[in-house]
Amino acid sequence: MIKLQAHRGVSTECPENTMPAFDKAFACGVDMIETDIHMTLDGELVIMHDRSTKRTTGHDGFTNEMTLEQLRALDAGHLFSDKFTCTVVPTVKEFIDLIKNTN
Repeated sequence: MIKLQAHRGVSTECPENTMPAFDKAFACGVDMIETDIHMTLDGELVIMHDRSTKRTTGHDGFTNEMTLEQLRALDAGHLFSDKFTCTVVPTVKEFIDLIKNTN
């Protein structure tokens, strides 16, 4: 049986490793999502590919040197498209809450 996997969600149509990318992946009927996890300065788990926030948010920082509140204040969507302005970096808990409700 062939399984369909979304790499960082549907990262060709939405900012990678964001809730819109994950929502789109499940809407397309994927079986699984490959994603990346980092820990913040205050011990929270977040979904982001790079340890650096520069490429996906434009902010020159590192996930492990920022608190969750600081990281969530960054815009993880505006560099991809104005349509995704104000997209936040998701937490692992948010991701789990999303996937636990899928088949």
